[in-house]
Amino acid sequence: MIESDLSPRGLAALAPALLLIAVMLLAGLLDIWRGPRPRHLPRAVWTAAVLASFPWGLLAYLFLGRAEARTAEPGTAGRAGPGGPVARTLSPPGYAVADPVVRTTGLVREYGRGTGVCGVDLALARRGVYGLVGPNGSGKTTLIGLIAGTRRPDAGRVDRAFSPERLALCPDTPVFESWLAPREIVDLARRMIAPHRPASATAEVLAEVGLTSVAGRRVGGFSRGMTQRVGLAVALVTDPELIIMDEPAATLDPAGRADLIALLGRLGERLAILLSSHDLGQIQRAATAVGVLHRGRLVYQGPTADLVRHDPGGHDPGGHDLERAFLALTGTERPVCVG
Repeated sequence: MIESDLSPRGLAALAPALLLIAVMLLAGLLDIWRGPRPRHLPRAVWTAAVLASFPWGLLAYLFLGRAEARTAEPGTAGRAGPGGPVARTLSPPGYAVADPVVRTTGLVREYGRGTGVCGVDLALARRGVYGLVGPNGSGKTTLIGLIAGTRRPDAGRVDRAFSPERLALCPDTPVFESWLAPREIVDLARRMIAPHRPASATAEVLAEVGLTSVAGRRVGGFSRGMTQRVGLAVALVTDPELIIMDEPAATLDPAGRADLIALLGRLGERLAILLSSHDLGQIQRAATAVGVLHRGRLVYQGPTADLVRHDPGGHDPGGHDLERAFLALTGTERPVCVG
């Protein structure tokens, strides 16, 4: 009797080909949606073509629609971009980062119906806290993704002075299995990402973030602030050169925010921290340098103290205020829109 084409032996023979097709489709779709904007047709149309007529749709995209990232020429970042003329970044006289841990040059990421980033030249020092602020929709999340490597630029470049595993990205509220303890979570991260580090590193970072006394408790009963500390410990145990933190104080009470600011100050003495936050008061207290994004452009970059001097109400008894300086620089009317 002739074996059916759908017998286990036949399926086993087809498995490598099916796996290859699935990988090709996934790679093509990721390139369409995470890469530079395709040529000729919108992303959704290219996606439909690839899915409806594989492999011809994929071949058409690769040869006709795929756009390569453009490298901006030196000095072009401040001249023009997708949304029109671009003002050069305002920086204090003499401000420069000689040996940055991350530098972006003419960085552009375009979106069809909204602001990405346009001609961003950003430099992060090897040590210290860099605060990234801007109104809603200014491009902060896009810029963080480009620096972290989770998004691809349409033009420009990102130069990192470290290997990919030396970058840690901390979300505002990390999620862990509720039945695990901080010691188990952090040690698992050490063994998977930084196996060269000794086992003692787990206890060291737990002590640094103030979790020694609860290192053996299950995280299911932790507050948001404590869970966030576990996430920061996971980042630290991997021995990073750069930690990116997105809204780390959004869910903390005043005491928790003060503790976090103090901790970031200590960490900034030995590594770089990129801090994106809605809380301008937190940025003023924690950040040594600040970058202000507005409509996709980096309109200010430099020491926090120099930006504060742009405060038009600095003559008031309350002194200089970062929020007033930010509003004066961006023209944003309501502080609630900051972030």
